Amino acid sequence: MMSTFSNPPGKTQVHTVLIVEPDSYWRKVHSMDVSRDGTFEVLCAVRNKRQAVAFLSRLPVDFIVTNSMLPDGNPADIIRFAQKRNPDCLVLAASDCEDANIVMQTITSGANGYVLFSDKTTNLCSCLRVLQAGGSPASPAVASTVLRSLQSRENQRQQMPEKHPLTARELDTLRLLAEGISFSQISHILVISKSTVSTHAANIYRKLDVHSRTEAVYRAKQMKLL
Repeated sequence: MMSTFSNPPGKTQVHTVLIVEPDSYWRKVHSMDVSRDGTFEVLCAVRNKRQAVAFLSRLPVDFIVTNSMLPDGNPADIIRFAQKRNPDCLVLAASDCEDANIVMQTITSGANGYVLFSDKTTNLCSCLRVLQAGGSPASPAVASTVLRSLQSRENQRQQMPEKHPLTARELDTLRLLAEGISFSQISHILVISKSTVSTHAANIYRKLDVHSRTEAVYRAKQMKLL
């Protein structure tokens, strides 16, 4: 069932949030946690991918909090659709799933952070602030999984010759991404449209064989592009 929320009287909500969680109990908990200090506004809480895409087709959001295990598939389609509607949309996965394949699939699909229900220190409101500041919140178990995956990928890459596949404009975009600048700000700095920035970012990820800003910066530093 889809739940919508209105602003409390007298409070100015700045950052909009969509919650995607199959379990009704956790939907309620997440909504209260995210709205704790009035910094974030939960526009809607839905239970599956279909409802999420339906809502996003009407209204883009600044943040999404989603489970990595949804009844109608993984959240990749939600992430792609949300970031098409708003390229600056940030996604936090909140789940009880620690399976390495699911964790990496969710992160490589575009999630900017991944926290576990079992991590008692998890506070979704604080996690969203970390995302807003350019960080990538992750529970310790998730961080270990990601590091092992990156180390494995690096071992494979050491067998491959280094290339410099980026165009001059893509390099300009990459340098600004490395500084944590949003797509909107990059479009103003480079005097190009936001959709062109999105295209440059997609090309950078594809050419560097990465799936996120963090990975792109890490890889670019290895290749001495930054």
